[in-house]
Amino acid sequence: MNVLAGRTGPADETSCHAELRVTIPVLSATLASMRADETRLPEQPEVVLMCGMAGSGKTTYAKDLETEGYVRLSVDEEIWHRFGRYGVDYEPDRYEEHTEVARQALRERLLSLVAQRRNVVIDSSFWQRSRRQAYQELIEQAGGCWRLVYLKAEPALLRQRLRTRAERFDANAAFPITDELLDRYLQSFEPPFGEGEEVIVVAAGVSAGSPAPQVAVLPSVETSRNRMQTTWVSSVTGVPTRAQ
Repeated sequence: MNVLAGRTGPADETSCHAELRVTIPVLSATLASMRADETRLPEQPEVVLMCGMAGSGKTTYAKDLETEGYVRLSVDEEIWHRFGRYGVDYEPDRYEEHTEVARQALRERLLSLVAQRRNVVIDSSFWQRSRRQAYQELIEQAGGCWRLVYLKAEPALLRQRLRTRAERFDANAAFPITDELLDRYLQSFEPPFGEGEEVIVVAAGVSAGSPAPQVAVLPSVETSRNRMQTTWVSSVTGVPTRAQ
């Protein structure tokens, strides 16, 4: 038995000092990187509220913002991850119940992200004025600022896109939207007007999910509840891109 096992000698101390010389610079670099990330965070985080009918291109637009560093929150995807497939893993009559659970979960995550000064895009329809106003107030109270982006498309274009989407079965196409169901949605939809919205007019030409074409931008000035701001009305051939 080696009675010296476990004792620290000069060689061990030299090795320990060498490890410290390696570790300290790595730690310093990590802390510097964390400080740099902190300085890159916005002073006031921005939350983009997507608004529009099914098939207007909201998810495509929101995913484009993801590439710019926004965190995308999707009610449809939250339902899919939590409860599974519509009509397969749960009965259709539980959809509204699951939707409310998903909304509450995303509200909580939204507040956490705003507290972390992260930019967020909420991939949802926001078809009710009251719900839009509730989120705008929630965001302001949390210390963030909001943009309301309304993708406006003609019913004929929506029907064409939704027929194509019905061939898929995923989180963003959980169930087919028939012409009759779309008509009901159109009757219930409350288009934003005078809410500080940015309107993107989606025209026929390219199906939703395809690469976005160039956008012709026309300025329009509107007064929101909080500020005078310039919004952009974009005439789009196909899928909308973010107005500059």
